[in-house]
Amino acid sequence: ALRAGGAESPSTSETARPEPVAALPTQSDADEPALATRTRPRKRRGLVVAGAAAIFCGGMAIAIIEAVSPSAPREASAAAERAPAPAAATVETPAEVVVEKPSLAQLRARAYEVLAAHLQSPSRRVRRIAALALARVDDQRATDVLQALLGSETSELRKIEIALALAESGDDQARQVLRDGLRSKRRDARLDAATALARLGDDTGRRYLRAMLSIRTHKLGAAAVLAELDDERGLDVLRKALGKRSSPAARMRAAVALGRAGQADAHEVLGEILADGRYQVGAAEALARLGDRRSVPTLVRQLGHSSVRVEAALALRELGVEVELEPLAAALRSGDEVAAVSAAEAVLILVPDQEGGD
Repeated sequence: ALRAGGAESPSTSETARPEPVAALPTQSDADEPALATRTRPRKRRGLVVAGAAAIFCGGMAIAIIEAVSPSAPREASAAAERAPAPAAATVETPAEVVVEKPSLAQLRARAYEVLAAHLQSPSRRVRRIAALALARVDDQRATDVLQALLGSETSELRKIEIALALAESGDDQARQVLRDGLRSKRRDARLDAATALARLGDDTGRRYLRAMLSIRTHKLGAAAVLAELDDERGLDVLRKALGKRSSPAARMRAAVALGRAGQADAHEVLGEILADGRYQVGAAEALARLGDRRSVPTLVRQLGHSSVRVEAALALRELGVEVELEPLAAALRSGDEVAAVSAAEAVLILVPDQEGGD
């Protein structure tokens, strides 16, 4: 019998009768490739199955080797996990260091030391503000420094500031410097010189300030100084500026000047200004002058700023308010010379002299 394709069956015995089979269709040589193509996938599937079995067996073998191998990372990790954790090191906590706050007398003494030390500062500005602070508490150590600064000062405005401090201590030459300032080519220098003389009780300064009431750009500034001297002409200018027709800025300036002069006309407006915030610094001082304690929170905040802390300290002292002094004590220790000087002056203002001095 022949299989499809014409090959003899090598396993068929001559004496055995094969069972009858259905005849396959006759196939030519040209059809053989198509048949081969149909039979080849079976061979491939066999190879794939055999390969998968080999991979599976190989994987099982590797898994078994890793499980029993002493160098396997898993075994090492497990051993590490089973190892007891080392005992935590005992760290002794140092006892808390308690820094004792200085007494008020010690704080006041420290403020004097800071100001005296800054008289030797290489900074001309720092020497000047330290000397002015000491002069305001009648410390004679300031005199020599201020006289030296006055002789070499090139700024007209700073020269007037120094001359006023010396004139307040009775220096006649410094008073003459202020009179000379009335002849300055600069209008702002003339206004400052007139203000200084007026505060010293010199009528020359008062007359000059009254003359400046006719100058629009300097009218409110001159009126504010005259109001402090209880001058009716200055007070009248400020009360008119407080009216509704004035600009908001002029109204605020007039209210602050009246309050600082102790005039209750502006009390209500000052409360509005304090809430508004634009002229809050001046409004807080003016309200304090009128005895209004609504200004206290603002003034306490201002103690934290070196540019306004001295004025804030003066206002708080006028109200008789006790404040936390540690921020000022910290400023005394700071590396900022200007901040240290202003903090020292604020301490001298707020901490009374236990020996009955200032």
